[in-house]
Amino acid sequence: MSRERVPRLCLVSCVARKRARPASARELYVSDWFKKARAYAETRGAPWFILSAEHGLVRPDEEIAPYEKTLKAMGATERRRWAEKVIGQMERSLPGAETIAVLTGKPYREHLMGYLRSRAGRVETPLGGHADRRAAPLAGRIRSLRGIEHRLSRRRGTVIAFNRGDPG
Repeated sequence: MSRERVPRLCLVSCVARKRARPASARELYVSDWFKKARAYAETRGAPWFILSAEHGLVRPDEEIAPYEKTLKAMGATERRRWAEKVIGQMERSLPGAETIAVLTGKPYREHLMGYLRSRAGRVETPLGGHADRRAAPLAGRIRSLRGIEHRLSRRRGTVIAFNRGDPG
């Protein structure tokens, strides 16, 4: 397990729209949703990782090839196995954090939340869904992508609009 501890880190789910050729993970995913989730993570100046249906936990600078796998198409048992693989990867690679922001749809987080709660003082799900009781006020204010857009706009002084669609 990584001994490093950071104030905050972000987990962002992969998306269906990808470049046609291998690229760094931060550049491979090309949907508007992913670009904005990436901006959300990067504007916090915190480490961030991608949850890939094919590869599990991926660093943004890791080069990967395009693929077609999605957690939406997996059954419950397969998603549980995927989460077990990701937890193993997190044990080896993920720094400890005071707060973990999870920018994913339910299939990507459903079997990871208990583990993430054990790794962080606070787990936030800015796309909705209460991660833990301490984060409930935050989740209440930021239930949608519009909330993230607003937070990004205040932080960067620009307007970023999410389209509904991608987050698994």
